[in-house]
Amino acid sequence: MEEKIRELLDKLQIANQDLISLRDKVGVCLDTGDQQKAREILKSLKTDNAISDCDCFDHHPFCAFFSGTLEYYLASYAEAVDDFDSARARFSASGEEWNEAIAWSSLAGTYPMLPEPDLQRSIHAYENAIHRLRQIKRLNPNRKDIKAIQELIVELEAECARVLAANKSKKRPAARSASSPAARPSREKTGSIRLPWIGLYSTVQAGPGGPIWPEPDLGSDVPTLDTVKFEGREFKIHSINEFDGEIKLNHSRKYGWLKVRGDSMEGADPIHIFDGDYLLFEQSESAENGAIVIAAIPDEAGSGDMLWVKRFDKINRQFLSESIPANKYAPIPCTKKTRILGTVLAVLKSA
Repeated sequence: MEEKIRELLDKLQIANQDLISLRDKVGVCLDTGDQQKAREILKSLKTDNAISDCDCFDHHPFCAFFSGTLEYYLASYAEAVDDFDSARARFSASGEEWNEAIAWSSLAGTYPMLPEPDLQRSIHAYENAIHRLRQIKRLNPNRKDIKAIQELIVELEAECARVLAANKSKKRPAARSASSPAARPSREKTGSIRLPWIGLYSTVQAGPGGPIWPEPDLGSDVPTLDTVKFEGREFKIHSINEFDGEIKLNHSRKYGWLKVRGDSMEGADPIHIFDGDYLLFEQSESAENGAIVIAAIPDEAGSGDMLWVKRFDKINRQFLSESIPANKYAPIPCTKKTRILGTVLAVLKSA
């Protein structure tokens, strides 16, 4: 795994020459096995103001990543996890999706090395890295390095599958000896989780049409974790995150349902969004790049806001449709008058 961590170090995209030089020094330590030099560089990284502007927003994630790489090399895996995670959070906040994916990948490779290997978190980290790389492909299909992105996706998928297999093997119970009593089936009841604090709204725009003014409907329809019943029909929940086995909601946060009208997101990946589907969203005023969001956008007549479901292109400050055929609808600029109302978590389709 140390070789893979070394490869990930080289994959970081760095524009600052001082940071490139520092990255090269870290790489030389790993290549030559110079632990003494590695400790010296690590100490300088941990010392305030050791590197010019190291505490500034742009430099910090790289220095944290370099520290994580050296900690891993020196077998300080818990400290490496902290450093890689710090770098990941900063890369995410600054919209550097490629570097964020590299940090997720490094975390994925470090979790199994902890004194108590955490394969589940390793799997989660691989899945997040793959998800970020697929977002890059989706939003920038004409990138010159698109082949390298796809190759890394394939490589990470293979690593994730290997850890998944190891995790399943770890959980498999040992064979019962003839003298051991047979396990009795649990009598604990199972069932769906009721989420009555979620409000149901009337509709959301996903195509051309007039303004929509949704009103909350807090009637008898009570959603569950697995299925939801609306308009006398049962709808199955499909997570937007293709790796989610279940959707976990927090009572302290606000969620809502919206019904889709229109065809501008029929090509959405990984779940196509059709007219008549419902969306489960978490209310928020901001979103990550590439997220599917609910946005309030002023209508052309100036009579008020319309609600739209779109892909958020944070880097270019615009909302994108994903229609079939593609480019059927023009991007909508993100301006001071537009507002993000929430991030879509799941699409609900008629069962």
